[in-house]
Amino acid sequence: MKTIKLFMFIGTCIGLVGFAQADNIQWTQVGSTMESGIPVFNLAIDQNNNIYGSGIHNIYKILPISGSNWLQIGATPNLYPIETLAVDKYSNVYAAVENTEQEKMTSAVYEISNGGTIQQLGNDIGGGWEAHYLAIAPDGNIYTISGTDVYEKIPGNNNWIALPYTPNDDFDIKAIAVDSNNKLYAGTVEGNVYIFNNSLNQWQQIGNTLPEINCMAIDQNNNVYVGTAVTVGSGSIYKLSSGSNQWQQIGQTINQGMIHSISVSNNHLYVLTWYSLIYEMPSKGSNWRQLPNLSGNQAFTAITTAVDGTLIAGTNTGNVYYVYLL
Repeated sequence: MKTIKLFMFIGTCIGLVGFAQADNIQWTQVGSTMESGIPVFNLAIDQNNNIYGSGIHNIYKILPISGSNWLQIGATPNLYPIETLAVDKYSNVYAAVENTEQEKMTSAVYEISNGGTIQQLGNDIGGGWEAHYLAIAPDGNIYTISGTDVYEKIPGNNNWIALPYTPNDDFDIKAIAVDSNNKLYAGTVEGNVYIFNNSLNQWQQIGNTLPEINCMAIDQNNNVYVGTAVTVGSGSIYKLSSGSNQWQQIGQTINQGMIHSISVSNNHLYVLTWYSLIYEMPSKGSNWRQLPNLSGNQAFTAITTAVDGTLIAGTNTGNVYYVYLL
């Protein structure tokens, strides 16, 4: 599994003074337990609000939030660990996996078609043992990170092609995202964000250097958001407005863990920290609000959002919950 999973703190944490608490919010469980005793490491949702999730090896689907049971729709060959999930506009599901046969130094992406057939997408990917982060462009191009490099697969081409290295960095790319204009963005450990210039076949830096970047998301207006690691125990979120060249910090620094993941819908922003806490920023808000934790030993491990802004969260116990806050 990727490092971000292994070092994510799972436990009960209290909010800090100065952060609003959303005590009146009630989480509702989505269906039955997805996979008993296995954390929900990844979540994705399609345009029809079908929800997809994965534990370590298996991939599940449930019909829109009112569904009652999770249906297993696939499993990775050779029980390769799943690093991330993505779904395209046709409801095809993609899973990037780690090759546990370390001497091969490869990873792979598998596709589960809308009809339920699972097959490897293209050839093995070089560059490292794990493929993490998946980004699907409107034109059908698919991008992933293997090791510390970005690879591209074009429809009709069986080969994954490594894109050029980013300048000024130690080639350590942590997050990628694609906007509605097929523009590819990448964030690095060194805190730089780049956009790929297809005509020049090279990366171009956007804005100033930020703290170490862990995750990235783009909203429907092509605004770019990155989650950072300011210190081991804190993180900040920055926004690059569409057409701008300047990063703007969103709210205050969150001192309850580095930022694990970001999800945005209708300009409503949610983040999950490495301490398993979820914070939300309303579209016109200026302060982060911590959402309530779950009862017992349940802790948040993954988040995603539906088109209408419904927040969906997976847990370390295999359960999935939702809440609508807009």
